[in-house]
Amino acid sequence: MGKKPHRSLSDHARDYLTAQDLTGVHDAPAAVQAAIRTSGAPLLNALSVVSDIAFIDDIIGQLEAQGLEPDLAAAAAVHVISKPSLALQRGDIPLEVLQSVILQQERERSDLLADSDIRIVLRASLLPQVEQRGAPRQPPRVESVDVEMDFLDITNDDDFGDVGRQSLAYLREYPMPRRARRERDPVIIVAGTADIPGNVDVPATWRDDLGIVGSSFAIDLRLESQSTNAPVEVPKSAHVVVLDPAAAQRVPNGIEDRTTHLDPRELPWQVLLRRLIVTIMGVTDEVDPPRSRVLADGERVFHRKIRNSRKFDVFDAGADAPLCAHGIDSFEPWKKSPKAAKGMERRYDNFEAGMLRHCNKFPNCNVYAVFA
Repeated sequence: MGKKPHRSLSDHARDYLTAQDLTGVHDAPAAVQAAIRTSGAPLLNALSVVSDIAFIDDIIGQLEAQGLEPDLAAAAAVHVISKPSLALQRGDIPLEVLQSVILQQERERSDLLADSDIRIVLRASLLPQVEQRGAPRQPPRVESVDVEMDFLDITNDDDFGDVGRQSLAYLREYPMPRRARRERDPVIIVAGTADIPGNVDVPATWRDDLGIVGSSFAIDLRLESQSTNAPVEVPKSAHVVVLDPAAAQRVPNGIEDRTTHLDPRELPWQVLLRRLIVTIMGVTDEVDPPRSRVLADGERVFHRKIRNSRKFDVFDAGADAPLCAHGIDSFEPWKKSPKAAKGMERRYDNFEAGMLRHCNKFPNCNVYAVFA
């Protein structure tokens, strides 16, 4: 048997705030058992293949109690256990784990995921392997689990900002080393200070709050809060968030399309933070411009989705033959994925919604196509 994967912790807010596709499962316990060998998620990484996995039934039961249908609850449980997009831990004995994921709405489904995105937060407490002289060795085990779930629309600014703001609370509970500045991109300048006379409820920790935001979004967030009249230096393509009118006077002209104004005298801090997170995600979504070209008449291109973003799906370079074993005749018109259509619009200059296709073996196959 190969080595277990390295423990995989993640506080990357861009990944977390991008809803994930859900894959169905036929046997949840078997899927979890198999994932113990392959998943770096902290909960499974701490277990061994002989650990008791009865906790999966507890998680599924909690999700059902909160409204999910059995099949959806089972698939969602496996996803948050083995493929979380937010994965944190603290302590040693017991090991405390937080894993979370946002599952993307799929309008073609017949369950609750057809109507909204679903956020799942799993907290678990684990005890390590126990060895006592003269007694059988006890493998690592899950001592307790607790699951929270809510329905949201991650494309809605208020929902999106609220989830992003809540993630800051998780990062305070389960601190992670901050990323080095060289590992961050793009640049966002915060001009001015939030701690000005007349502010609504700005906490003393506001600078640290923004530091956590910058690290978790992997952006080069620079606080420019000096009280002089010196102009704010804005690198090319950097975005500027202005926190007070005095700072606005120091921002260069001609960058209005790269400037956001958030006044702490008018906005409660939690609202301001929510809007800042929305601004950041909008900037990071546009960092890598898509490669775009014109489709030739009659051209057929087959794609796999490589990631989601907040407003559109991102696809691979594509191939001229189907990327699955189901054949070209299995591809049918697909009108239920507006984010997929927006992703194709970014890739093809002459894309029209009627060109989008999908393998009819969904959800067991997730290959898209464009038929020009």
